[in-house]
Amino acid sequence: MTPSSTGERQGASGDESAVTPRTRVLLLVDHDRNRQLLVDWLTPRYDVVVPDVVETVDVAFDLCIVDEGAFRRLEEWCTSRKEAVRPTFLPYLLVTNRSHTPSALDRHCIDAIVTVPVRKAELREQIDDLLAKRRESVALTEQKRQSRERFQTFFHTAPDPAFVFRADGLVREVNRAFCSKTGLEPAQVVGERLQNLDTFSDDVLEQLRPVDETGDEEREVAYRTVDGRRRIAEINTARIGTADEPEEIIGTFRDVTEQRRQKLELERQNERLDEFASILAHELRNPLGIAQMYLSIARESYEPEDFEQIDDSLERMSEMIDELLSLAREGETLDVTERVSLDAVVDDAWSQVAAPEATLRTESLSGTVEADVDRLERVFENLFRNAIEHAGDDVTVRVGVLEDGRSGVFVEDDGPGIDPDDRETIFDRGFTTGGNGTGLGLPIVKQIVEAHGWEIEAVDSERETGARFEIGGLHPS
Repeated sequence: MTPSSTGERQGASGDESAVTPRTRVLLLVDHDRNRQLLVDWLTPRYDVVVPDVVETVDVAFDLCIVDEGAFRRLEEWCTSRKEAVRPTFLPYLLVTNRSHTPSALDRHCIDAIVTVPVRKAELREQIDDLLAKRRESVALTEQKRQSRERFQTFFHTAPDPAFVFRADGLVREVNRAFCSKTGLEPAQVVGERLQNLDTFSDDVLEQLRPVDETGDEEREVAYRTVDGRRRIAEINTARIGTADEPEEIIGTFRDVTEQRRQKLELERQNERLDEFASILAHELRNPLGIAQMYLSIARESYEPEDFEQIDDSLERMSEMIDELLSLAREGETLDVTERVSLDAVVDDAWSQVAAPEATLRTESLSGTVEADVDRLERVFENLFRNAIEHAGDDVTVRVGVLEDGRSGVFVEDDGPGIDPDDRETIFDRGFTTGGNGTGLGLPIVKQIVEAHGWEIEAVDSERETGARFEIGGLHPS
């Protein structure tokens, strides 16, 4: 096969997926006369390449014109060159002297066929059509390349952690922010499956796999940071890829642990406010009605006992408002704690109880505890008032350290005790068995105890009668 003197391009490297400086046509035509006619006709418009040895040609081209003889010999080579640049379109035009060549088309390598003899206008139309498709495909490939570069730049420089994975969980790529957040290197992640990473839980793939048609989802997933802490991330996922590329999923996440904690705390505060309003409206209605009734009577009678009834009702409302405000303000978290003397806290709490006939006995309270001193004093004060309310002004109250290796303290009185059926409900807000109680003292105790990370329960008294509360988890030392 003799190369043309003007169109020879042999041994030059190239990339068929890129745009050539000038449209290049590769001629693989065994028929000498046809080859020369094509060289003469195409050379004015195109850069024509006619190689001596095809197997050594490594040149970029935009269109290959091949006849049947050359195609039978070089089909494997032609197919490999075409497949190497997919999805970019690289057209092959078959020149044949037969009207039908199904075998060539069936191999999906040949894109068009011309039968010789052929009119120049028909051949020109075929070539122009194939080259137009080629230009569109090359332009699209370049757009995709630029898009990928922009994506890579954005992906790796994004401040939020991001990762790309397949539907089966195989991680394809992670950015720097992801590695910084998790403490993992790309080599430890890429090629592994999400569900096998210590960063996520075993069911993370089910949580992240998009389920709708668009693939855009927002989920909350637990993850582990570089310092081993468990946190909550809001992860957005979206499908990426095209019809001719395997589908992948990109996930970007931001830490929302603090926002969720604040949201939960706000919800709890709102619940407390709702309860506050509900209890306030319900509990104050009765003493307010009594006060109003006796006020009406007192206006006519001027009897001292009527005014005393009014005073009692107003005092009860004042106490209830104080208790409700305390309940609303205690919250469920602690800001500042310190080592405090348990014995001193108990003594201070007892001094706030106006019951001169009552007796306090303490046992082994010489240690200190880590606590909010004001709130801890409130715990004992409410427990003492509860004992006086139910056992009378001459009650004896014992406070001591739990025995049998248990950590904590107890508060016990010698009153009538607590009905076993009520032990689970006495800490409910508004529950009371005393005629003058607000039903808020023990809920406040429970709230403060749990805010310290301790727990409280009503148990059987060591005496035959009496109420006993044990606060577990409190460590005097």
